[in-house]
Amino acid sequence: MFISPHHDDLVYSCGGTILLMLNNKSNVCNLNIFSLSKWSSNVEISIDEISTVRKKEEKEVSELWGFRSIDLDFCDSSYR
Repeated sequence: MFISPHHDDLVYSCGGTILLMLNNKSNVCNLNIFSLSKWSSNVEISIDEISTVRKKEEKEVSELWGFRSIDLDFCDSSYR
C-alpha cells in the first residue's frame, strides 16, 4: 500500500517502483489523502472541475497500470 497526499504524487514519485511491483504480480493499492480541491489559481476552471479532472486522471492511470486507488476525499488547503 502506498499513501499519497494528492492524486499525481504517487505516479511522479514512485511510478518506476509501482511498475516493477506490478510486473512481479504484486497487488498495489494507493490511498489518496487529499482528493478534493478547495482552491485554484486558474480562474478558467472551477474548483469542482479540478477535483473531477484529477480523479479522472488517477482512475485512468490506475486502470491502465492495474492498481487499486482509494480516495479519502479530504479537502486540500491552499497554503501550508
